[in-house]
Amino acid sequence: MSTTFQIPDKAALLPVSAVFNAAFNVPTPGFYDFTNTAANQNVLVIPLRQNVIYFIDTYSVGANITEEQFLESITTFPLLKLFRRFQQSNLYKNDLRIINFTDNGELSNFFYSDQANDQLLFTFTGVLRQLASMVGIATVRIQVSMNIYEIEEQYFSAAHRDAVNISMGQRNRR
Repeated sequence: MSTTFQIPDKAALLPVSAVFNAAFNVPTPGFYDFTNTAANQNVLVIPLRQNVIYFIDTYSVGANITEEQFLESITTFPLLKLFRRFQQSNLYKNDLRIINFTDNGELSNFFYSDQANDQLLFTFTGVLRQLASMVGIATVRIQVSMNIYEIEEQYFSAAHRDAVNISMGQRNRR
């Protein structure tokens, strides 16, 4: 069973973007290591307002290398974790596997911000080896962009709360 909601006309579109960098040989010799680069961990995407529903609609992924280079150089699969600062749990069941470059890929996820001063954070991990065609590329940059809607409509919030409560009830009966 699924519930369909129309995003209210007054919902604010918040386009967001984060760039993740991995320098060749730093910190891992011979690789572009996103996992062990502190700047790729807990990256602030947007501050979240209390008592507001957010809807992650679409995402895009690109880089300063070709998609063929990206795919051939994967040593440890690139993963993107989306989470709220206070909650620390992933907004999705698992981290998102970055399996290719994409434009306007669908993510479709609602989440509710129930705490003041919360934030949406990204963490990007993965390791790429240097291919012959990548010699001279000092840093690989992966850019992840998303369209997120901020929804404050009261009727929508009530409908979302009811749908979550129904879902929780079904989960608790198992």
